[in-house]
Amino acid sequence: MNNEKVIDIYLVRHGETSANKKGLVCGQMDVLLTEEGISQATKLRDAIRSNLNVEFDNCYSSTLKRAKQTAEIIVGDSLDIIEVDDLKEMSGGDYEHLTVQELIELDQRFSDLGSFNNLSYPNGESLEIVYNRCSRWIMNEIISKNRWGSHLIVGHWGSMNLLLHYLLSIPLNKYPAFYSHNCQLTHIKIFEHMRHAPQLHRMNFS
Repeated sequence: MNNEKVIDIYLVRHGETSANKKGLVCGQMDVLLTEEGISQATKLRDAIRSNLNVEFDNCYSSTLKRAKQTAEIIVGDSLDIIEVDDLKEMSGGDYEHLTVQELIELDQRFSDLGSFNNLSYPNGESLEIVYNRCSRWIMNEIISKNRWGSHLIVGHWGSMNLLLHYLLSIPLNKYPAFYSHNCQLTHIKIFEHMRHAPQLHRMNFS
């Protein structure tokens, strides 16, 4: 059993941005990290080096700047970052730049996307659309190709939560199953002999 092949997936939500501080529906607005966000990513990098016996084989990041910046801080020069469009946050379309409170006042259904997973933002995406693109990517890129080893994936509240739903077979009507803080690290371990029962490890180094 000690030589069993394993896929280790490490999911990270990006560090804090100005949109997070303002409580905005950030969606695919391409914003950078705040000083606090840079500090969060730096602390996570240091915690990984100090507390986890892991060397990442690959680093994947959403193409949005806040995720790429977080990934760059974590891996430094040790790995090339593979940018993945499918890992982007859900597009808020015409409702980006609204605060979350303004959004809910406009349409109460957005307070419970799990129950309305086919509800799209005007000129944007629905939860189901994002779930399909994220799950399709990780299945085609990592799982079906048997990419044994350790993979760091840096994305967003929505995309990282939806990958967790997919990997742990949690139905969309339970979304969000987890609260993901900025620079929250989540580890999923998939064993070759029991792919149907991955192990979940939630880590908080702050």
